[in-house]
Amino acid sequence: PESETMDIEGWDLTKVLRLMRKSNTTVFEWLQSPICYSEKDNFRQELWTLAQNYFCAKSNMHHYLGIAKGAMETVINENTIKIKKLFYVLRPLLAAKWCFEKQGIAPMSIFPLLQLLPVHLREDISRLIAMKETASEGFVISIEPVLLNYLKSELQSCTDHVQQLEKVTADSKPLNNFFKKILQRYDY
Repeated sequence: PESETMDIEGWDLTKVLRLMRKSNTTVFEWLQSPICYSEKDNFRQELWTLAQNYFCAKSNMHHYLGIAKGAMETVINENTIKIKKLFYVLRPLLAAKWCFEKQGIAPMSIFPLLQLLPVHLREDISRLIAMKETASEGFVISIEPVLLNYLKSELQSCTDHVQQLEKVTADSKPLNNFFKKILQRYDY
């Protein structure tokens, strides 16, 4: 971060393309950032289109499940957790579920992911989202048993599903072609 109020990322094209080839989840999330301070031409959209060919459900699910499991370990006394940590369980868990069920890159925003929740939990989660927006960083909540059971069950289900998937390695030729095209475009 350049300052306390701004979080700015730059792109090292070679590194991004190498990470994309490995189906690195962070690259997919950066490309979906709702805030873009500056962009040349249609660069981000071109990169996003290219990224679709490098999605590997297994890699992305492992990433998301690692985050969700780590955050789940912060549950205190079997049912209390900081509200921020609850969403460090919920959003990655739903993203992992999306990767498996939709076989595509998970949305960065939690709202499209909510469609994967059972109907009976959607209203509760919407209420918790509203609460999180105004709660302090360390605000602790009690997780309702039905939600806690859902989280545990889905963590196990996604963990089981990811074991069934194959790791996919994509061809690097389109990435090399993209790199050359961008170099030629901006070679002054």
